[in-house]
Amino acid sequence: MRTNLLGSRLLGPVRRLSSTPQRPRNKTLLLVWHSRTGLAEQMAAACERGAHDAAREMEEDGFVVKRRRAADATVDDLLGADGYLFCAPENLASTSGEVCAALDACCCT
Repeated sequence: MRTNLLGSRLLGPVRRLSSTPQRPRNKTLLLVWHSRTGLAEQMAAACERGAHDAAREMEEDGFVVKRRRAADATVDDLLGADGYLFCAPENLASTSGEVCAALDACCCT
């Protein structure tokens, strides 16, 4: 239980119950990629196909893969995803600077 400085109980956000049944939200996989030579882009496309194949195998309806170039990924993309996949070249045991910059831009805003 959380309390404020005066010892009173803090209540969480109030949720209103809807009288209409809510449809389940689609599961979304965000695939962020960066490629200089085209190889990581090919890997991202193969990962997207594999994710769709796995979803079909598990009979997941409404599965969505959002594939974004690292420079185009937004905070809303990250917040709206249920899972993440990052495809980028490895440079000296580190990911590419463009993917790091995309994560920094989304996490530091």
